Amino acid sequence: MEEQSKLFKRKWVEFGRAILFWIAILAGIAYLFGFFQVSKVVVKTDMEETVFAKGLPVFRTDHYDISGGQYLTEEAAFSGKSSVLLTPENAFGPGFTIERLKGNEWIEIQIWRKAKEGKSSDGQMVAQVLGGLWKACSEVVEEKDGWEKISCTVDPPFSNKGKALKIYCWNSGNSAIYFDDLEVKINYR
Repeated sequence: MEEQSKLFKRKWVEFGRAILFWIAILAGIAYLFGFFQVSKVVVKTDMEETVFAKGLPVFRTDHYDISGGQYLTEEAAFSGKSSVLLTPENAFGPGFTIERLKGNEWIEIQIWRKAKEGKSSDGQMVAQVLGGLWKACSEVVEEKDGWEKISCTVDPPFSNKGKALKIYCWNSGNSAIYFDDLEVKINYR
């Protein structure tokens, strides 16, 4: 009887191990297909304070360092006391890179812009995958005190999976443009 009890116990232990093994296998597969991913990452900066990273001033967030801190100015601001000024000579920044696209992202971008002189429509947000996606965003969704909020959604094709996506401000014109209050939401399906 004692031997039968040990055999019964051993069978249950083996059964339990088999169940745990299959749960681990299924969890690994679910992870590979993205079922355990964060559903949203928010990258936000008010462009007020910089820190130094790799010798350059950047805006630090929880998830990314945003370049362009060297163009910080107190000449104008949508909120706070500073913004970033991009000129034809310094046309790119602030920005950051998502190092490896997972293939299931869609990204919402918004920023405030204001022309120093001339037209503000030359100030754009760009999403770029080298050799793939390139999208410039300049759609105005709100205006306040001479500032324009531009917004767009970027849906990188699955074919860009594993590639780097750069998001940055661009002054494509001949006059200076201020940028302030960048917010990027990286959503996962």
